[in-house]
This record gives sequence, C-alpha cells and structure tokens, in this order.
Amino acid sequence: MAAVPGIDVSSNQGVIDWSQVAASGQRFAFIRSSMGRGGVDSRFSTNFRQARDNGLLVGVYHLIRPEWRGVEQMDHFLATLGERKPDLPLALDVELDGSDVGKPQPPAAITACVREAIHALEGRGQRSPIIYTGSWFWNDKIIPSAEWGKYDLWIAHYGVTAPKMPMGWTDWQFWQYSERGSVPGVRNNCDLNWFDGTLLDLLKYAAGDQPVEIPKPKLLRARVTASMINVRKAPDVTSEDIGDLLRGDLIEIRNIGGKSAWIEFEPGQWAAYSFNQARFMEWQAGSPPRARVTAALVNVRSGADINYDKIGELRAADMIDVLSIDGGDVWIEFELGQWAAFASAGRRFMELVSE
Repeated sequence: MAAVPGIDVSSNQGVIDWSQVAASGQRFAFIRSSMGRGGVDSRFSTNFRQARDNGLLVGVYHLIRPEWRGVEQMDHFLATLGERKPDLPLALDVELDGSDVGKPQPPAAITACVREAIHALEGRGQRSPIIYTGSWFWNDKIIPSAEWGKYDLWIAHYGVTAPKMPMGWTDWQFWQYSERGSVPGVRNNCDLNWFDGTLLDLLKYAAGDQPVEIPKPKLLRARVTASMINVRKAPDVTSEDIGDLLRGDLIEIRNIGGKSAWIEFEPGQWAAYSFNQARFMEWQAGSPPRARVTAALVNVRSGADINYDKIGELRAADMIDVLSIDGGDVWIEFELGQWAAFASAGRRFMELVSE
C-alpha cells in the first residue's frame, strides 16, 4: 500500500514543535479549529501557522455537536477559519451523539445535523468536506443514504491491518490508525494517519482542480541537530577527524556520499545514490543541485529504502533534481575535502533545509 503519513492534533497536545514534526517525515496535519456553535480550540491559530511555516499540508476540522443546528455550526466554523486557506478540504468530525453533555440525540436528529452542515459548506463555495467518523458510530447513529459515499472518508479504526468501512463507503481517503502515536515535537500522544496514495497523489488532492506546483529548492542546506559532529576528510568514520560542527550550524550541501544514500527527485519518488557501497549516481553541483545516473538502471521507489514499493526506473545519463536526501549512511561535503555525517548507523545528525 502506497501511503503518506500525517497527524491530527488539538489543544490536547499542548505546545508542538512543528519543525521536529516535519523533520520526522510527517507530510500533513489536520488541526482542530472549532467545536459546536461557539467553541474554539485554543491552539488552532498557532498550530495552523506553524504547521504551514514548516512545510506540512494543513487540513482543518470541526467537531460536530448534534444538539445544535448544522448551519449554525458551519457559520461558526467558517468564522473561526477567517481568511486562512487550508491545503486540504475542510473536515467534519462526526463522533458525538450528545450523551457527553446529557443531551443524547436520536439518529434522525444527528443525521439531519450532519446533512445540514455538509450542505451549508457546499452552499458557501467550499469543496465538498471530508467526513471523519468510525463505523462503530456511523452505523448506529446515522441513517443510511446513497449520498454519503460521494464524500471523502477519514476513517478511525485502531489496531487493525485494514479499517472497517462504515455503511455507504467502499474505500477511504485518510485512515486514523492510532490514537496513541509518538511523534518528535509532540509532547503528548497524538493520532497517526495515512493518506491513501503517494505524496504526489496527496499534492494533487490538495490542489483540487488547480495545477500542481512542486517547488524546486534553489539551495540544499542542512542544519546540525546533534550536539556535535566530527568533520572528516572523506565520507567514512575511519577517515581523519579534522574538526567539529555544533548544533544549529547551517551548511550548504556541495556533495553527498556514503554507503546507503537516497535522493528524492519528485515528491514521493526516491532512487539510490549509493547502496551497499555501490555507487549509482554522481553529484552535479548547482542551484538547484542535480544528480546524473551512472548505473545502467536504477529502481525508483516510494521511500528511501529497498523495502518500499518499486514505482519506476531511471537509466544511465538521466538527470534528476535533488529535492531531498535520506538513507542509513549519508555524508555531506560542505567544504572541499570536509565531510560530516547526515545519518549513520540508524542515527540522524542533521535536518534538511531547502531554500
């Protein structure tokens, strides 16, 4: 299954370091904005801005309270959103029946509330919303209708290899597969999600009817995240130690090396620069940096490892842009003859900074 990782958060997660979230490989985030007809998540504004600033695709969700009319809640939802423009369609969180506040609603009332909310958003020029729910709730509390299946589903189901579909759907767009995820930068546990597709599919989904624009980095730089890194004459721990880099140092990537280094040249498309000490490409300095394939054939995969799905091939002399780098043994040359480890033996010492 090709899938893209992301998280969803609310004020329950407290203060989040979104730079760490982005560096950990999360590609999107759903952020709670509002609840019912008057509640506002206290971390919404900050989370939205910082997630966006750190390069994540951002979605926004509203918690439906069925004891209030759907149109009133959507007025509040859009007022809370203001001038902000999320990357993903708005999402409606459908998981409450009113019992938590002593006002349980029958299925007919819950269904009417959800339907009114959806139509209110569509009537205000919004894309058709995503519906977040679980079959445990939807199948008992929502009256079946053929119309539900035309909306994208964000399904919640934990501890399974495939989620159980609510009535009305045969597939999902997003799957919340854990409610107790541990992600760097998030102090408390958070929900973990998959998008059903590749990163390029996610970018197309976010763009909707608009053309997909993939920014190319003018420079490729790295920031040191370890407390200290040895600088060596060559990309190997056995090479002579000639200096140190310290946490926060920002370096330009002039060349890469290592025994297991991978290049992302299109969103979600990775090819091995080197693997098991065999070299498949040569670095082409410039702005943006590029690489030329030197092997007869290089497999393209959906991630930086041979365990990811093969999704294509590159051939000798092909030139590719360098969007990102990763791997198990990656070294960066930042001055002529000065190398430092980006990653080695399962540890990551730097984070990529594209400018």
